[in-house]
Amino acid sequence: MMNNTALITTAFSLTLIGATLIGTDSIARGPGGYGGCQQGRGGPPRTERMTLLERLDTDGDGVMNMQEFIDGHTDKAERHFDRKDRDDNGLLSLEEFTTSGRRYGRGPDMDELDQQVLQACMEEILGYELPVRPNSEAAFASTDSDLNASVDLDEFQTAGLLRAEKRFAQIDTDSNGLLTNAELQAFRAERQQHRNAHHRCVIEQLNMEDLLNQPA
Repeated sequence: MMNNTALITTAFSLTLIGATLIGTDSIARGPGGYGGCQQGRGGPPRTERMTLLERLDTDGDGVMNMQEFIDGHTDKAERHFDRKDRDDNGLLSLEEFTTSGRRYGRGPDMDELDQQVLQACMEEILGYELPVRPNSEAAFASTDSDLNASVDLDEFQTAGLLRAEKRFAQIDTDSNGLLTNAELQAFRAERQQHRNAHHRCVIEQLNMEDLLNQPA
């Protein structure tokens, strides 16, 4: 069993990062967080950062179409792949694929948790059923289209493209093929609720394991 302190630390990181290879939140977030006016050190406030819609709305029509949304994901995919490819051989092993994408250090695998218990806990908090997510091995296998036990950049980008298309449809609640700022904000709020529920349920499961492992 993994060290609980290390696992809690990883849980904090994962719940703040998001549940896909390239999440919408990671695109929206700038170097200092989401938009807003920020006081510079020893100087005037910095200019308000651009919103996700402002940055990806390349034709300036005030909404985001599918291609603009996909382009925003594609721009980050190669950098995300490079962060995971720690030996710089242009291929991701299963171990590299399942890391958070950081160049240094690796926490324990979240698959060590009981995923059914975790999902049931989250559904109880959120009040609705969640889709079953594949574990790390299943996600790797579905991405490795040529079945050579590694994932190259093309495979990584193709899988990310499919997820981006599904994510677009999920955010586009009126199904008109365009994303408004209101739809993007609503999705971000929903993702925050998911992260909060995930973190709470991870901590509860770890605390229960602590109790069960204590000597009589």
